[in-house]
Amino acid sequence: MYDYSPTPVGINIAAEEALKQVQKLPPAAEQLAGVSQRKRLPEDEKQLHSLLMIEGDLIAGELEVPVEWLELLAQKEQAAYIEPGLWIAAEHLPKLKHIPDRSFLNVLQTVVALYSGRPVAVLERQGKVLRVFEDDKLAEALTLLVSDFNRKRIYPAFNRITIKQYPETAADLLIKAGFRRELQDYVLYRSSI
Repeated sequence: MYDYSPTPVGINIAAEEALKQVQKLPPAAEQLAGVSQRKRLPEDEKQLHSLLMIEGDLIAGELEVPVEWLELLAQKEQAAYIEPGLWIAAEHLPKLKHIPDRSFLNVLQTVVALYSGRPVAVLERQGKVLRVFEDDKLAEALTLLVSDFNRKRIYPAFNRITIKQYPETAADLLIKAGFRRELQDYVLYRSSI
């Protein structure tokens, strides 16, 4: 036998409104810090290859995995070492291209700022990580990056870039280039030109 007691409409409406109010609350800093942390590491070279396929690239020292795995993947032509410390899945090599009239090299979800063919800075992981190789050229590279981002030449599907990891020396230059400081991150919102 069923025990049926219908829920009044007013209770459903009140519950929906309470849920909407809770969803408007910003997450705690501890929750935000844990969002980008990796849940588990690859256990073998096959899982490492899958990770390269998903994330696009791997910087030396980013993961605690044996270098032998990367070398083994390279021997099997499943990974490629494209510049000092940067590995990508070999399947992504055909997509690696330099765009004429631009100082950026597009690698999946990565933007490399070049000066005379040398990398100045790399913006990885959909813009979440900034690595700097030549501090004296960084201001110019960031200015060009902001300009190209606003013109949708890089990351055309994004309305903002949030840099979560960066060298301390880049902080002032990010602000000067047009990024905004939000908590511990630097955010660039696309503006129409």
